[in-house]
Amino acid sequence: EVKKMKIAFATEKGGLDDVISPIFARCKTFTIVDENGQVEVIENPGFNAPRAASIAAIQTLIDKNVGMVVAGSFGPHAMPFLQDSGIMPYQLTGKTVKEGVEIVKGMESKPQSQPTPP
Repeated sequence: EVKKMKIAFATEKGGLDDVISPIFARCKTFTIVDENGQVEVIENPGFNAPRAASIAAIQTLIDKNVGMVVAGSFGPHAMPFLQDSGIMPYQLTGKTVKEGVEIVKGMESKPQSQPTPP
């Protein structure tokens, strides 16, 4: 059974037509898209955080049950916290959220190659 997931995109204004932010922890908003195409725009508490921006951002995504986050880059502090939280980071830049959704869906629909037994 494939678990359906919500995907969060780092954005500035939010919405499907916004461009994916080049930065994760200090983007202004997250645009969250679920498997039914429902879109929710939330403020990123990491945007104005004096420190630990990535922790504030990741905690918000955990609270929203996000399974993947898409941004242009992830800082060195964000990566271990993302891995520990079970949220998969995906680097993508120069695309709109709408384009990003299609790219990620394309990844999911490709058959996964089975490891060959020794």
